[in-house]
Amino acid sequence: VREACAYQSERGLDGLTLLYDTGWMTLFSSGDDILLFLAILMVATFSAAVEYSSKFAGILPTTVRGRRETQRAKLSLCLISTTVFFAVFSTMQIVPILLAYRFEDAGATLVSLQTYQNVAPNLTLWQYAVLMLAIRYVACMLTCVLAYYLTGVIKVSYLSLMLLTVIVQLPQLVYGMGVDALQYFRLTALLDGNELVLMLVDGGMIWAVLLMLVFLTLCAVFACIHIRKNKEEA
Repeated sequence: VREACAYQSERGLDGLTLLYDTGWMTLFSSGDDILLFLAILMVATFSAAVEYSSKFAGILPTTVRGRRETQRAKLSLCLISTTVFFAVFSTMQIVPILLAYRFEDAGATLVSLQTYQNVAPNLTLWQYAVLMLAIRYVACMLTCVLAYYLTGVIKVSYLSLMLLTVIVQLPQLVYGMGVDALQYFRLTALLDGNELVLMLVDGGMIWAVLLMLVFLTLCAVFACIHIRKNKEEA
């Protein structure tokens, strides 16, 4: 309470609300679920490699639907599965938090929480919560697309699964061990959402933008390679 009052006095801003912030802070930092990440990878990688593991890839172009339509159907199924996974895992995370803490003044401005003093001053708590979910959802969909097309290039599901797990989770693991140099090289910040926003407002805007561009570039590159290989094989 003293810290909150001192913060409000120091900022000299009207409209700040004295909040019980433990619940809100717990809610905002509840992203980056490793189980959700692995579930998405498993569906995407095994779906992309199924025709190679079953030796069906050679005759797929001769079927009625053909390789292109089959690939579209599989990717659509992966994206739908990712949406379902995201909804289920998010519910499993959020509901216990809502039951454990008091969430009052959802319409209060986000800057009422000292951690977010440099974020958009007109953003409310509930709007930021929705923003976090939106960022996490988009990151999950991009992870699905990246895993699908990477596996289509490698053609081995377990190898793609291991490679993506190392690329995404290893920097986070090393950073958690105290190597601060990897702070801006963690793709898990995209899956968390809250970390990405804090990175942007804490002076790491260039790194955060580069992180997003790297993720998008990887998706585009492997998609192009995958599509080109499918055309050559057809």
